[in-house]
This record gives sequence, structure tokens and C-alpha cells, in this order.
Amino acid sequence: MRQRVLSLLGMCRRAGKLASGDTATRQAIARGAARLVVVASDAGSSTKRSFDRLSENAGVPCIVFGSREELGQAVGSGPKAVLGVLDEGLAGAVSRAASGRPGGSGGSHSMGVD
Repeated sequence: MRQRVLSLLGMCRRAGKLASGDTATRQAIARGAARLVVVASDAGSSTKRSFDRLSENAGVPCIVFGSREELGQAVGSGPKAVLGVLDEGLAGAVSRAASGRPGGSGGSHSMGVD
């Protein structure tokens, strides 16, 4: 499961369907382009809270997955605390893989951050 998610995130980057990092992901959410937000499990608590709120307000699913190092490596860069998937189909695939579901819809996954 873990490797599948990381592989899909790399595919998003190669397809040009990824916002990489805090600023790019915030901009993607603001312009309505983000379809899924992925926050690293070791991101700071303020980052997690901020993206949980932004995502919820925009109606974009937000999941916690992997470490900053893993996310960065998956997309061919340095550590990344936040990534935004910009394609609906890829967002669904990442969401399903992260939750361990083989099929079905890529429904919303709240981070549950207070």
C-alpha cells in the first residue's frame, strides 16, 4: 500500500498534476484546482491544522500520509510537508491506495485535527 501511494504521487508529478509544497498547494486550493491534499505525518501541527481547515472549507479531501522525506523523494525533490493532487482520477487512486481500498470512490478523508 505505502509504495503504491508513493508511486502514484510520482506519477502525478510526471503528469504535471501535482502542486508540490506549502505555497503551491495553497494556491491550488484557492483556485479550485486541488482534488486531494496529502499532508506528511511529521508535518508541524500548525501546518496540519491549516491544511485541514483550508481543505474542509474548499471541499477537498485531505489525508495524512508518509513522512516529509518520503513525500519529497516520491516526487523527486527535497522533503515536502504538503502535496496537492490536481487530477480527479489520480486523486481517487491515491486516496483509495492510502486507505487500503482496492476500488470504489475516492471519498473524503478528514485528518481529524483539532
